[in-house]
Amino acid sequence: MWFGTHVPGPQLTAHSREVNYAMALADPQSITPDGGSAVSLPRIQDDGLKSIYQSSDGLTRLIVSHQEGKKRNVATMVRLEKDVLVADPGASSTAPDVKVTLSCWMVIDRPAFGFTNAEIEDYALGLLAKMNNSSLIQALLGEQH
Repeated sequence: MWFGTHVPGPQLTAHSREVNYAMALADPQSITPDGGSAVSLPRIQDDGLKSIYQSSDGLTRLIVSHQEGKKRNVATMVRLEKDVLVADPGASSTAPDVKVTLSCWMVIDRPAFGFTNAEIEDYALGLLAKMNNSSLIQALLGEQH
């Protein structure tokens, strides 16, 4: 997978809503969000169903979480965040800089049964391949739909 070590999805038992997660992703994670140098993201938080990986300067985060829904579906979210301090263009020139956050994420919402892990992986990789297109990203930033 693009964010590191492949981890099998959670397994729901037929008679229980309990979700069992066998392992965590590799620590640290590494990502190259700007095409330049890789950013190391050591795990700073592990809550069992959610981990946060963060750069040493605290400006880049990778958040991975799993949440079970009411219909026994499991939503897995991977989110990349980047903070910057910038001047607010609507404020006076003496106003302090403000922190703004950019985030990009993907959610895989899968039912407890009906799809194999291989089918889910193929579908997710198909979407990632579609998104790996500068022209499409520019069109989306231009609010095309």
